[in-house]
Amino acid sequence: MSIKESFRRLVQELLPLYSERDATQISDMVFEHVTGLSRLDRITKSGIFLTTWQQQKLDEMGKRLLHHEPAQYVIGEAWFYRLKFKVNKNVLIPRPETEELVTWIIEDIKKEYPLSEEDEKKPLAILDIGTGSGCIAIALKNSMPAWQVLAIDKSKDALDMAKGNALDNQANISFYEMDIMENKHTSSLPQADIIVSNPPYIPFKERTELPAMVKDYEPGMALFVPDDDPLYFYKAIVELSEAKLAEGGRLYFETHQNYAACVAELLKEAHFINIILKKDISGNDRMVRGEKS
Repeated sequence: MSIKESFRRLVQELLPLYSERDATQISDMVFEHVTGLSRLDRITKSGIFLTTWQQQKLDEMGKRLLHHEPAQYVIGEAWFYRLKFKVNKNVLIPRPETEELVTWIIEDIKKEYPLSEEDEKKPLAILDIGTGSGCIAIALKNSMPAWQVLAIDKSKDALDMAKGNALDNQANISFYEMDIMENKHTSSLPQADIIVSNPPYIPFKERTELPAMVKDYEPGMALFVPDDDPLYFYKAIVELSEAKLAEGGRLYFETHQNYAACVAELLKEAHFINIILKKDISGNDRMVRGEKS
């Protein structure tokens, strides 16, 4: 079967599950992964026939996609902040909203902490809590190589993935297997000038509202919180910041749009100052920043 014919077939198979735009984008991702050809290359070489192996691989991936498995898991990779990350069921798929959080941090750092020769001798430190695939930590390190970046997660499988992604992207990051809900484990962490986290924030009662590709495939422990305590992890991170965030340091969160104001109030109660609630590109309250007084 030719590239053109096989591509059209996959798009048609996906249309019952996706819009035409999404079906085309997913098919593009899968075909580039299997053939190694860009979209432009596939257009100019559309009449070329796929090898038996390529067609078999595409058929296998198509079946997985028809079971609502995310395309990023099917091909085993995702792009974030212009960097390629390996992903699997042990880590969340990086999302555009989180890229906005990274951009906000980088813009703030470049404005508030201009690098000097002294900074090179004693770099400032960033701590990423619940690193998952490592996308936040690696994107920050890639953008600011002089900074010391630390990342923690309680999942060994997630940390293994993050370490591999750091190696692939040539990012020198210190990783720790650690559960922030266990205070005795966090005592060994050094102080940080910036703490950032995209913790679980979806109440379990909202699970039924999520697409099958999210609720059936992405790791629940990275998504859900108790219905009666949606700020469960935010409280723990704020408490941790009392000991591990330097005076004048900043705490950045990604949040559930319905609880962003509550997170801002939590920071206020903990005597943080200069608290800012920021909307994402879709106009939803999504990010919160506070400064330790």
